[in-house]
Amino acid sequence: MHHTALLIFFSWFFALPVSAATVTALDREPIKGAISGIDNQKRLLVAPESGGQVGIALDSIEEVDFGRALENPSADVSPLRIVLIDGSAFVGKIVTDDDDIEDTFCMETLRAGKIRIAIDDVARLELRKHPQALTDAPPTANELESPGKQKPDCKFYKPDGKSFLCRLYGIREDGAIVYVEGFDEEGQGSRREWKEMRTLVRRDEELKEKDSLFAIIATDRGDKIMGEITSWKDGLLQVDADFASGVKEKQEVPLEIREEHIVNIVFKNGRFVYLSDMAPSKTKEHPYFRSTDFNEDDHLFPYQKDKAQGGGALSIAGKRYSKGLGVHAISNLTYATNRRFTKFISVIGIDDSAGELASVEFKVLVDGKEAQFSITELRDGEQAERKDKTTGVIRKSHGSLRIEVDIAGAQEVALVVDAADNADVNDRANWANAKFVR
Repeated sequence: MHHTALLIFFSWFFALPVSAATVTALDREPIKGAISGIDNQKRLLVAPESGGQVGIALDSIEEVDFGRALENPSADVSPLRIVLIDGSAFVGKIVTDDDDIEDTFCMETLRAGKIRIAIDDVARLELRKHPQALTDAPPTANELESPGKQKPDCKFYKPDGKSFLCRLYGIREDGAIVYVEGFDEEGQGSRREWKEMRTLVRRDEELKEKDSLFAIIATDRGDKIMGEITSWKDGLLQVDADFASGVKEKQEVPLEIREEHIVNIVFKNGRFVYLSDMAPSKTKEHPYFRSTDFNEDDHLFPYQKDKAQGGGALSIAGKRYSKGLGVHAISNLTYATNRRFTKFISVIGIDDSAGELASVEFKVLVDGKEAQFSITELRDGEQAERKDKTTGVIRKSHGSLRIEVDIAGAQEVALVVDAADNADVNDRANWANAKFVR
């Protein structure tokens, strides 16, 4: 059993202006207005610009979008990105703390404040000045087979890409404490300074999925906070963060985040299921040009969950998405739906990391047949809707399109991205916020 993280947050105590947001939910038109809170019926209360107040059930909300862009902080100010095993992620620096709590460390972030994290909760530790750190892979099961007493659980990547296996013992202001079999004979580990490291990646953990409704909050400085929103008032959110479960036995200090620092919020375990939280029943992915003995297991561009093919966040026309699938043409992902869902909804487009030659075509197959779907796009500041069985050729200049497909009674649904007129050059495509509606 891993140690749970303890959290200490220092918040501002003065009121700031409440931000306007666009709330997208199932079975209704998007609403833009100020958020005034969450009521006892678990509804988000929105005051539309036209006046009045509307309550929207949290389990039906697709996204609360504040219309802000991500502004990556300098790697000198916030040198580290830490990803936890529950999916939370924080950008900041390690700081010394007065409390000496075994097997934990403190991180100072620009938006979530000062947080205390348990060593065993860390899944990835990346030096942000190295772009390659995003794609460094965890150790495989075969690599972790070790005859030694101190079995490794991490892969340590140096700036030049060379790596070795180790066990993570601690994280300090000036570096990480790791144990390397055969080199650290006393078994206590040795300090590796940040300049010696690019990435430290722990083995994949099998986590029990939460079955209750919770939020995924993305900040404008690259943090991703996962947990239940317990209070939302006067532009201030209090969050029972997933990685801080158990903190109530230690201290009553909620994580707080202001609206003005939030890019967007999506909810999980509501009336819909994100495809990035499911495993496809079949995949068929390959390059435009392939040999007769091509093996899909050797494909360089397999689909990615909740990130783009380039390794960064899913992004279309400058907008980031916390959930979705990043694929590279040619891609066919099939999901067993077993008549459990009524609709498929997604925002589609070319990822911002792709080059200008990117050109793809999106299709949805329902029980093997091309399905007609509704396509909504933004033209001259107004929404336009059409119905078709294909999107036609999509380029970066098209921005994002929202599609909706009727899948009631379907046994399986396949998401297809074909290469268009430039073979598969730069063809990084996104199924952002892709979901099956119950």
